[in-house]
Amino acid sequence: IFPRYYLIRIQSFHPRVASAMEEWMTFLKDNSIKADTTAPGLAEAREKLMYVKMSKSERARYDHRLESLQNEKEAIAESEIRGEERGLAKGFEKGRAKGRAEGEKEGAKSANLATARSMKADGMSVDVIAKYTGLSPDEIAKL
Repeated sequence: IFPRYYLIRIQSFHPRVASAMEEWMTFLKDNSIKADTTAPGLAEAREKLMYVKMSKSERARYDHRLESLQNEKEAIAESEIRGEERGLAKGFEKGRAKGRAEGEKEGAKSANLATARSMKADGMSVDVIAKYTGLSPDEIAKL
């Protein structure tokens, strides 16, 4: 029913800081945070304290700068995404062109093989077949 109150006499802490708790007590006592603090949360508290201590004009410039940095990050991320999309489209087109070229080459080779078979069946010489189909004599011999 009765609440308990604890009084922490921060003025009686030794000025040399040894633990995270003592770093927090130093902050509460002196209203300042050292740059080399290791206590959890004090780095964020130092940033907030610096922000609070700024004048109105400094705060406005600081906020504007943060907003500009955020806009730059978003613009860079968006350009990277668009660049990837363009790169994928270019890669896709290159792949299609390469596939078409390979397909045409294979188709031509198949047609040449069929022509060479017909010419060989008709008794034409290997030299003549090679001249008109572009196949090597070894390939013709395998038919």
